[in-house]
Amino acid sequence: MLKDVSNKTNNKTTTMTSTYLNEITRSLTAFVSFSELLNAEGYRPSIYLRKGQHAANRSKVDLANAYDDAQQMRGDSRRAFRGNF
Repeated sequence: MLKDVSNKTNNKTTTMTSTYLNEITRSLTAFVSFSELLNAEGYRPSIYLRKGQHAANRSKVDLANAYDDAQQMRGDSRRAFRGNF
C-alpha cells in the first residue's frame, strides 16, 4: 500500500510506503513511527549525510524529503535540518 505524500503547489512529490517510512524512522530516530515524528511538538529532525555511505544517506534523504513534504501539506513550517560530515 502506497502512502502518497505530495505537495502539488510546489511540484514536490514523495511517494513511499508507510511501512518504509516507519522502518527508516525507527532506524534513524528515537521515534517508533513516521506519524509520531511528524507530530512531535517543537521538534524537527536533523539529517547528516556521511561521505561514502550511500545506502544510509539514501534513507536519510528519503526521510527528510518525506518529512518536509508532509509538514508542508499540513501547513506546518517545520522542515528537516540537513548537514554533512
